[in-house]
Amino acid sequence: MRRLLITIFALVFFVNANAQLVKPTKIFINIDKKEAKVGDTLTLTAVGEIIEGFYMYGSQFPAEGPIKTHLELEKFEGLKAVDSLTCSNCKTKFDEIWEGNIAYAEHKIVFTQKYIVTKPAYALVGKLAGQACKTEGTCVQVSADFNFTFGTAEVQKKSPNQSETQEKAGEAVAFSPCGDDQSLWSYLILAISGGFLALLTPCVFPMLPMTVTFFLKRNKVRGRAVFEALLYAFFIIFIYTFIGFVLTLLLGRNTANTLSTHWIPNILFFATFIVFGLSFLGLFEISLPHSWANKTDEKAERGGILGIFFMALTLVVVSFSCTGPIASSLLAGASSGCFWKPTLGMMAYSAAFALPFALFAIFPSMLSALPKSGSWMNTVKVTLGLLELALAFKFISQADLAYHWNILPRNLFLAIHIVVFVVIGLYLFNIVKIGYENEAKKVGAVQALFAIVAWVIALYMFPGLFGAPLKALSGYLPPSHYQEFILHKNEESNADNKNASCFDKKYADLLFGIEGVNGYFDYNQALQCAKDQGKPLFIDFTGHACANCRRMEDNVFSKADIKKIFKEKYVVVTLYVDDKTTVDESDWVTSKLDGKVKKTIGDINTDLQVEKFNMNAQPYYVVVDPKNETAKPRTIAYTSYEEFKKFLQE
Repeated sequence: MRRLLITIFALVFFVNANAQLVKPTKIFINIDKKEAKVGDTLTLTAVGEIIEGFYMYGSQFPAEGPIKTHLELEKFEGLKAVDSLTCSNCKTKFDEIWEGNIAYAEHKIVFTQKYIVTKPAYALVGKLAGQACKTEGTCVQVSADFNFTFGTAEVQKKSPNQSETQEKAGEAVAFSPCGDDQSLWSYLILAISGGFLALLTPCVFPMLPMTVTFFLKRNKVRGRAVFEALLYAFFIIFIYTFIGFVLTLLLGRNTANTLSTHWIPNILFFATFIVFGLSFLGLFEISLPHSWANKTDEKAERGGILGIFFMALTLVVVSFSCTGPIASSLLAGASSGCFWKPTLGMMAYSAAFALPFALFAIFPSMLSALPKSGSWMNTVKVTLGLLELALAFKFISQADLAYHWNILPRNLFLAIHIVVFVVIGLYLFNIVKIGYENEAKKVGAVQALFAIVAWVIALYMFPGLFGAPLKALSGYLPPSHYQEFILHKNEESNADNKNASCFDKKYADLLFGIEGVNGYFDYNQALQCAKDQGKPLFIDFTGHACANCRRMEDNVFSKADIKKIFKEKYVVVTLYVDDKTTVDESDWVTSKLDGKVKKTIGDINTDLQVEKFNMNAQPYYVVVDPKNETAKPRTIAYTSYEEFKKFLQE
């Protein structure tokens, strides 16, 4: 159990939080003979150059935990392995974390693997994979591809660009946990709020004093009661975090990016929110099978630490009808391209959810301050259900923008939310009844306050129906250009967009750039125009589902002086990394990173951003000298108006 916990938390917390790509190693792989006959011995050699401050694990040591360097073969024909992958210059040391000896090397590491040729024609295709770590603990995955195919008396054959691909692959790619720290913190705050809200639902709130009282009564020694309650809270956090961790592994880093805009998962998320929202409104109840709750409850009666674990699991199962919609909403929201969001989100959610169980066990006198159970819990549940119905349309909006369906423009999106918030206010003031509520209820001060807040939000959104920017909601609403009706159009913006700078712009009928700035949507076109005009090239890496991209557009790019600098000093190109439009075959790109053919606008731009600028996060802004593309570019990410203006003026 200890090693399992160490592994999980090491994976969560030792991910490099720097948004820049880290390249701790370059790995070069060769084979010693270009000609070989049946019976000959071949030696595969991999040499890793490790930067200062990092070390790389070897391939053979008894300790469990660290990822050993190993070979992953895709094609293995006409050969027989001799022994196993061996590190020839590794040192050994005792590692207290993993409780055993580990093999490692600094500066340079050398691996060899021997094979005997068994057929005249043979193939060895795959990759060497392992882990490189900093001395203080930060670790990243490293790998290098190889492709060796031989026949009798034939020279080594390589796939196109293999040497370059091997070098790229050997440079470990360590993505930021989310790329955008502010977005991550906002999500974690939302997750913590969700945990506290889950406590107020009818399935959970009555269990709070019952559970704490149970621990206090069954233990005569108060210290023991506090310990068991703390352990109970810890197991709640562990169960939810484990669920998030499993989802993290299932999604993977690339899949998480895809989920944010692909139409299939977004429609599934939309349907999930609608179903859970309707269940909160009382149309039906969603619950896990009763047999699950019965089995976990039986095991909880065993007592001891295992019994407390099953008590926590019983709470998770029994309260699913109330907590499931909230937790599922957070997990759906975690699909926006961040690899660790499901794990971190569930950890934050469950910590808030479990905190009161531990707190009231330590200070049992505080239980008297809790409000009594009553109809107010159902009011919380119905209000959350209405909010879930509104939030469901965010997922349809993301797919709509990426695929250009044109089914949910900004006006309609706003209208749906305005109606929902008006209904929330009417419900909280008891003007309308929802579900099975028949008796009249008093409207307390807190309930009235939330009703007024709901109406204020609806009133704020109303001018947006006619084109108001609504900057406070930037990032959540569809972009302002996706508006069917605007009361007062910006004539200067329209005029600018009609003037072509160098030549007709690709994808101008599909995509929108910085409002009022006549920019491009294709890197090569923009680069050529920048060369022709003698201006630096400003690259805006953005995305349809990028919340902070919208905030930068609404709060920074909309400023008159920023637009003036763009128009006078730069050639601007806006590159969407998540657009699903398939381009003409003549514009397809074969990636130098993974050798795959990129066919959509989003895939091409994503590949370009990673290959040229070693970055995968958005928003990301780059200034390139068109006369010298190899010169180090200036870059900046999500920032303030003042900092961005200074960046443009440098």
